Amino acid sequence: MDAVSRLLLVLLLLSSTACELEIGEDEGGEGEEDEGPYHRPGQACLACHGEFTTAGTVYLRATDSVGVEGAEVVITDATGWEIRVPTNRAGNFMVEVKGDREESPDREKGELKVPRRLDFPISVRVIYGDVEQVMRSRAHREGSCAVCHDRRVTEESVGRIYVLE
Repeated sequence: MDAVSRLLLVLLLLSSTACELEIGEDEGGEGEEDEGPYHRPGQACLACHGEFTTAGTVYLRATDSVGVEGAEVVITDATGWEIRVPTNRAGNFMVEVKGDREESPDREKGELKVPRRLDFPISVRVIYGDVEQVMRSRAHREGSCAVCHDRRVTEESVGRIYVLE
């Protein structure tokens, strides 16, 4: 096996076990639990959770290390379908494709079950109390918010999703 094949094999093994890896706080894993809706806030949820059509973490301020509970994420897809999902105590929200009808959101878990995937592009806004933040652009292909919203502002990331400037 040549060096390129070995490297590809290692990358494949690492990517297939992403949810099994220990990720520390400096990588964005401030969650208080190892599994369930409160784990790994700020990370790319769909890397492990293919049952979600979208998922992410909302913070009160960009500099906060813990997500905000009780924000409402409003998502409108390309067909005009609007869904609303609350954030849980870790600041996480998730929209799972399951069943044949939209269910009421589980406010404690921050999850909403819907009958189909969102049609991209999607528009997103976040409401917390009387404050509303509207995403300036539409998401065209990626349901994992953290892919574009890493904790650090870089050429690839505009930074975390947050409510207050």
